[in-house]
Amino acid sequence: MPDKLFFGEKEAYRQVMPAVGGRNSTFYVAQGQSTNATVGIKTPGKPSEHYLFCGYVLSPRQIAEIYEKEAAILGLLNSKAVVSFVDVNVQSPNDFFIATEYMDGGNLDMLEGRISKPNAKILEVRLQEALREIHKEGIIHRDVNPSNILATKEAKKALYGNLSYNISGYINVIKLADFGIAMVLACSSPPVCLKKWELKMNFDQPPKYSGKFELSTCGTPGFSSFGKFDGDFSALENTMRYLTTPTP
Repeated sequence: MPDKLFFGEKEAYRQVMPAVGGRNSTFYVAQGQSTNATVGIKTPGKPSEHYLFCGYVLSPRQIAEIYEKEAAILGLLNSKAVVSFVDVNVQSPNDFFIATEYMDGGNLDMLEGRISKPNAKILEVRLQEALREIHKEGIIHRDVNPSNILATKEAKKALYGNLSYNISGYINVIKLADFGIAMVLACSSPPVCLKKWELKMNFDQPPKYSGKFELSTCGTPGFSSFGKFDGDFSALENTMRYLTTPTP
């Protein structure tokens, strides 16, 4: 495993586990060199000339703005139902990253069984509360899906274990993550509201359009809905349907 170092605004982080690739990002687990805290790190997973965002090919500076926006949003949100912001680097084009609290169980994307209806209801209420807190700040997530819901190992074990088990005791370690394509409509926090992030975005130099709108790079097909606040709740309904459907 490469011993990769990430240099943030607060401290440096050393990779401690193999990287995992996503559509547009690569994910690492790393440890702070001064705090020894374990964090989750997200970096652009592709060279900038191939980095698509809602159908646009972004320059390194534009990728940095997306990471800067996500860091600002996470810094603004003080919710126990959202992963907490730790650190960011938007200065070095080859080293952009955002660090958040580490959830050792990963995401809920891989069905490991069926979640019981009582537990699914507890989980849904938890995520509905998270969305209401986010929306109160004028922010739309726009990418609610199982891969953006993180949990600890114990919480996942409770979710997918005994169907009669009540997960209430673990609900505080199941959290919403990834605000990379979130939209800010209105809020009172200058770090976020200095820029209005619309679908086509307002960069000083407009992104190069790839030729067609790429839903796969602007949300998750089958889950995401691009309405306003109601779109997040529609995506959550799709997510809960997925998580409660028995595997074939």
